[in-house]
Amino acid sequence: MSILSRKPLRLGAVGVLVAALLLALVVFVSGGMMSIGGGSGANPNWPLERPSFTMTFTKADGQSALVGDRKVASQQTRRLDYTAPDRWVETVTASPDIVTSWGTFSGVGSYERVDGNTYTSYDAVDGYLVTETIEWGRRIPGIYMVRVPLHGINDSASPIQSYSRVATTARVCYNSSCTDNAEGILFTYNGIDRVYVDDARGIPLKFGNNFEVTEVTIHSAHQAIP
Repeated sequence: MSILSRKPLRLGAVGVLVAALLLALVVFVSGGMMSIGGGSGANPNWPLERPSFTMTFTKADGQSALVGDRKVASQQTRRLDYTAPDRWVETVTASPDIVTSWGTFSGVGSYERVDGNTYTSYDAVDGYLVTETIEWGRRIPGIYMVRVPLHGINDSASPIQSYSRVATTARVCYNSSCTDNAEGILFTYNGIDRVYVDDARGIPLKFGNNFEVTEVTIHSAHQAIP
């Protein structure tokens, strides 16, 4: 698998305001949406297709905003409703206010959505809406959703040579059966510490210092890692 492109950060200002605001307020909300190519079906360590799930998480660099020379707090809370690789929506549910002399703006309600081959992005700060057709490959919400070889992690051929089980602060549910502070699988891959649900299908709980899940409901039974 190769990462082929990453959605660039969009630089803009609140479109309804006067041009002076362009000098006073610089906002770019980083969705981190990515495009990837297909995986290798011949690799026995390639993870199984993920089931549908609903996830709430924090993103340390969810927004990057400057008001004059003052940096606005960046951490956001987001919700990911994932049905399939070509059907998901990620929505900003909490975001620090962007307070300016022209008013207060918020990223709450911003979203990215993939529905079949249609990608839609909405920025609640400036009302900017984009819809485009996905010509090839798959769009994923961010690098934390790149698939990793958890299936077969105990095989000698696995690229993950060392891992441990750790307690997390996440609530993990399989249908209506929930566990608080659920145990996760911790390992370092491509130089980044990652934690995943203790499940063969590679559902992320933590990615470096930027992404951390508070709750995930998996609409499926648990699938043990072989």
